[in-house]
Amino acid sequence: MTNVRMERLLSKRNLWASIIGLHVIIFLSFIPTMVAGEVQGDLGVYRHWVTVGFSFGQWPGIDTVWVYPQVALIPMVLAGLAGSKFYMLLWLCMITALNITSFAVLIGRRSSASRIRAAWWWLAIVFILSPVELLRLEGVTAPLVVIALVVLSRQPAVSGVILTLVTWVKVWPVAILFAVVSTSRKWLTVLWSAVATTTVVIATLLMLGGGANLFGFITTQSTRSLQIEAPVATPWMWMSIASPRDYHRYNDANLLTWVVDGPGSGIVSKLMTPLMALAIVGIIILLFRARKRGAAPQDALLTGSLALVSAMIVFNKVGSPQYMLWLAPIVVVGLAIDRGKWLVPANLMMVISIATTLICPIFYMPLVHGSRSALMLLSVRNVLLVVLLGWAISRLVSLGNKTRVSNEILSDARPQPAMAEVS
Repeated sequence: MTNVRMERLLSKRNLWASIIGLHVIIFLSFIPTMVAGEVQGDLGVYRHWVTVGFSFGQWPGIDTVWVYPQVALIPMVLAGLAGSKFYMLLWLCMITALNITSFAVLIGRRSSASRIRAAWWWLAIVFILSPVELLRLEGVTAPLVVIALVVLSRQPAVSGVILTLVTWVKVWPVAILFAVVSTSRKWLTVLWSAVATTTVVIATLLMLGGGANLFGFITTQSTRSLQIEAPVATPWMWMSIASPRDYHRYNDANLLTWVVDGPGSGIVSKLMTPLMALAIVGIIILLFRARKRGAAPQDALLTGSLALVSAMIVFNKVGSPQYMLWLAPIVVVGLAIDRGKWLVPANLMMVISIATTLICPIFYMPLVHGSRSALMLLSVRNVLLVVLLGWAISRLVSLGNKTRVSNEILSDARPQPAMAEVS
């Protein structure tokens, strides 16, 4: 019976049937919303920005300061090309196409057992985090990062272009670019493609008249308060329940999010950006140390990427649920390469993802209104994020403690490969 189940699990046909089946079910579940011409989640905000842009020629990030990098407009505009009534339909078509492509690249033509197992894990994450994977910009960036990491060794220029473009959609993939430049043998090709892509993006924005707001997304983020879901905000959240006179939860109408305020929160909010910068510098130093001492490039790249992105979450004053989709692409590629080494972060990510979806959207309003149970769930999730960061840093230190021969490089041409070399 066990062998039969394993054969079914490793069946490429069954995997693809499940991938297609899940996305069909997703479409069916949203039919009432799409027929009514409505949208769900953050798509309402995206659609509003696009409608204003088409109607009045006022585009966020170009004509006004915006919370996102300007290339984020591209997927938003694409979803609005058929009009506001079809916004959600086109958005779901776009996300589905990106997801399917990421699965196709991850599985590969000569798929191995490790790739198929990794794809099952990725499918589970897409399902568990579907409220954010389907309805927020991370649904665009996450599958593209999976693709970029898988094709890195064969097509480093393409990988560099993808990683740079998604960085101009949401900033977090820049951490992976740092890791690539610090570890990859083909870092120069990636760097030049990143520079060329960024030059094209900036030149285009300048021609469109967006020079004054070019880096507005950086200044906008720097002025934010402690969001209730951020790991660093957890003590203030507990104090807001224990001492509501001094600690307050309130809705920030400008940023459409809930924040927590109280004694010391302002200082901590200001400290988080420099602390994050220090953590990133420290991790990059560990990356160079690991590579100098002969760590396998792909090991250093993926472990360093996980450490950098985890640090961007743990030391962040914002803690939105979609941030879990920053971590998942790195873990799924690690699983595809070496399931044994990446089983711990994979299991941690599964628990973190389940807790995240339970918090938002299921128990979000109880959390806002001071539910101790919801806050306990959030606290556990945040502790596990710190544990994940600790695992990545510990493994990065370990990689630098031993001289390793880079003998783990894989390619589709070899028998029973894990996946193509990603470094």
